[in-house]
Amino acid sequence: MTSNERITQSQMVSNQDFNIVQATATYENLQKCTIIGTHFINDTGSLTFKDLQSCTINLYEATFREGSIIISNCNDCSIYIHTGRETQLRLHDLKGCKLMIRPSQAPQRIVMERCRECVFHEVCEPWITIQEFDNLALTQEEQRNYTFVSLEDWW
Repeated sequence: MTSNERITQSQMVSNQDFNIVQATATYENLQKCTIIGTHFINDTGSLTFKDLQSCTINLYEATFREGSIIISNCNDCSIYIHTGRETQLRLHDLKGCKLMIRPSQAPQRIVMERCRECVFHEVCEPWITIQEFDNLALTQEEQRNYTFVSLEDWW
């Protein structure tokens, strides 16, 4: 077994289920797929989710204690992530995604860049700090690129 798992295709893969079995993995070019992590795997790791369309990412448990989770170029995805104690969470170029972040240790810092119309479940608001790199100085008068709402129809 290799130390890295890479689920990548040159063409989009649809309607598949993936279980996270490596703490360092990349999942990309997926449509209407489900990616599930159900248990702790390693002390350190790095997960990348890239070019996803209408997918569900569900990390029921923190996959690792230290490392990074990068989610980029995703549209209309439902994302539930339980982060480890020292996990960096970066969101790039998301549009229309619903997110629920459950940190092992609050506050969980989230870096957002070029995201639009993202919705976080309101229960995670006290536990996360969002840094919008599009507006670090908070000088833009525009609305933020995310909101907190009650998401009754979560999954």
